[in-house]
Amino acid sequence: MIRDLILLPGVPRRLLDDIGEMKELTRELLHTEHELTRTSQSMDSKMDKLDHANERLDRALDELRGFNEKLGRLDARLRNVERELSVVRAGMEEVAQALPEIGKGPLEKAKDALAGS
Repeated sequence: MIRDLILLPGVPRRLLDDIGEMKELTRELLHTEHELTRTSQSMDSKMDKLDHANERLDRALDELRGFNEKLGRLDARLRNVERELSVVRAGMEEVAQALPEIGKGPLEKAKDALAGS
C-alpha cells in the first residue's frame, strides 16, 4: 500500500519524507529489538551460571555443617578424655606417693618420718 502511494505522481514531498522516516525508525526499532534479545539471552546465561554457583555453594555449606557437627562431637569426646585423664593422673599421683612406702616395714617408715624424707 505504501509503495502504491510512493508511485503516485501527486504525493506531497512531506508525505514521502514521513514515509522514509517511518522506514528508518522501523529499521532502528528492529535493530534495538535484536540488541535487547541478545542482551536478554546473555543475562539468561549469566543467571543460569549464578544459579549453578548458588547450588554449589549450598552443597558446600551443607558439607561444612556436617563437618561442624562432627567437630562438635569430637570436641565432646576430647573433653571426656581430658576428664578421664585427670582422674587417671590423680590416681597415678596417689600410686607414686604410695610406691616409696612399699616394702618398708614400720621401723623404716618411722625412721624416714623422723629424718624428714
